[in-house]
Amino acid sequence: SSGINAEYGERMFHGTDLFKQLCSIEEMLGVKAANVLKVSGDSKSRPYLDIRDAQWANSGTLKPMDATKLSPSNFVVYRFGLFLSRLLKSRCGFPSVTVLLADSLPHNTYRNNAYRHSYYYKVDEQVLFVRKERTDSVGEFCIVVAHALAHIHTEDMRDDHSPFFLRHFYRALRLICTDMFFGRTSQQTGPAANLGLGDDVNTWEYCLSLGRSNSEKCDVLGSLVNLRVTEPTSLNFSPHEMVNRLEQIKDSNVIHDLRSMTLEDTAPSSNYLQRRIEQLNGLYEGTVDYKTTRKAATYDSIMRGEKERLGCQLDDLSLRTLENAKRARQLTLDKAILSFDVQESRMESLFGERDEITSRIDALDTELQKKQQKNE
Repeated sequence: SSGINAEYGERMFHGTDLFKQLCSIEEMLGVKAANVLKVSGDSKSRPYLDIRDAQWANSGTLKPMDATKLSPSNFVVYRFGLFLSRLLKSRCGFPSVTVLLADSLPHNTYRNNAYRHSYYYKVDEQVLFVRKERTDSVGEFCIVVAHALAHIHTEDMRDDHSPFFLRHFYRALRLICTDMFFGRTSQQTGPAANLGLGDDVNTWEYCLSLGRSNSEKCDVLGSLVNLRVTEPTSLNFSPHEMVNRLEQIKDSNVIHDLRSMTLEDTAPSSNYLQRRIEQLNGLYEGTVDYKTTRKAATYDSIMRGEKERLGCQLDDLSLRTLENAKRARQLTLDKAILSFDVQESRMESLFGERDEITSRIDALDTELQKKQQKNE
């Protein structure tokens, strides 16, 4: 009778609203779990998609971004990605590609590509556009760039399961790891360089062979390779540290410019001030003599330069007038289409310009005489 009661109670519970709600919740959780498996790559029904790449969607329009608008830390990451593309081209034979950043990417056909929402390649222009958000992490940006360049090298952007793509992608990762190892090695001369050994002897192997215990060998290895595990963003490449370094560079440049302008006993500073005075006053090069220039002398030099400039304009105008007169005579002799009235009006305008320049020269002479009388 107890078994019958349990079975009856179970049937009664299945008909309640609570059981129906629990069934709907279980079904909803199952659908979400299946979607997570598809994104993570555990499901064979869909190809692997990067978990961060799945959060983005291609808008359909390509909007390139100016890299100078990035934050200092992101700009350093972008520049390192450019170095990585050159390194892969030199060491792995990857094609020469220009790497740029973009705010949004167009639609593509990279169906089986794990980073299909992170980059877009324009084949005709050989330009790779990477989503700007990828510069938030140097590791992500390097992987995305290497992944894209491996696809470009195989001339197939769609399938991550292609053996040709995997071969070149793992070659790129091997090169990146090798470069990372040598980047953490010490560039200074080790203690074994003072042992007087020949060039054909590996001094580091010789030092390691002298170690009688693992701790002694590790001490020798510690001076060769930096094995400290630290977060790069907490040291030299944090946003705060990058801003401080940029401010220091800016301050040093300002101090250098001020020093070059204030030191009178150096030729570069005098030449700089001389060129600046000439540029600001529209004078010809070599007009101002820095070593003998004073306030009144500077004014006289400016007035002489102005008179020379107006004189040159007057000479040019005279030559143009003479050429126009010859042309008018030739046109008259050849019975040109232009009438005499048109030529006469042109001559009058030229002579008017000449009179105007002459009056400006007279006015400048008058002003110069007044200034000289005041100085006396």
